[in-house]
Amino acid sequence: MTLAELLHYLFEFGAYTVGAQLFLWRRRRYPDAYSSNDRLYVTIHAVAGALVGSRLLGILEHPSWFGQQPWLTILGQKTILGGIIGATAASEWAKLRRGFTASSGDALVVPLLVAMMIGRVGCHLGGLEDGTYGIATSLPWGVDFGDGILRHPTNLYEIAFLAILLIWSFVSPPPSSRNGALYRRFFSCYMVWRMGIEGLKPIEPLFFVGVFPVGSIQAAAFVALVAWNVYIRRRFASQ
Repeated sequence: MTLAELLHYLFEFGAYTVGAQLFLWRRRRYPDAYSSNDRLYVTIHAVAGALVGSRLLGILEHPSWFGQQPWLTILGQKTILGGIIGATAASEWAKLRRGFTASSGDALVVPLLVAMMIGRVGCHLGGLEDGTYGIATSLPWGVDFGDGILRHPTNLYEIAFLAILLIWSFVSPPPSSRNGALYRRFFSCYMVWRMGIEGLKPIEPLFFVGVFPVGSIQAAAFVALVAWNVYIRRRFASQ
């Protein structure tokens, strides 16, 4: 294991640990309407959805790998965007099955943002091996990840974006008074962000919109954004 890989795993572990502790603190401070059993039911679905979504979109991110790379390498890919989409879809499906109407996501937003920021530090330190670096740039803040090319530090861009969302979350009303508004805003903003920032990364295009390549991450973010907003409008229209 290289130093870059070790740092990546350490920061990833730190992200999970800090995020979990922050969630427990937020939940104690802002109790929701769920019983322990109901919350466990939704959480199990969310975790399963995150695992499936993260791996599935990670696999689809590199279509050229099929038949070229070992299956263990292909199946080992994952992406936070897929995890967020999968967790959101699975938890909403679980709540619909049980007839739950209260939000379960508002208390997650701050822990999730902090965890993602920590994780992106690990991605940045992972350099070229992590695969989340940007395309070449002549801007003065370009970063050389070891190949002699100055690149957009896309992970640092994302940390700055997440910090803005974090500040916005803190100045918003407490989770107990929002019933999902904070999570809905986070989800939509992050989908839009990923559609844009992926344009600064070397991607494998699934198709082209004019001369602009569109990768699997951008396509998934667009589909998720549209589906999410349609679902939310129908859900609140029926209440």
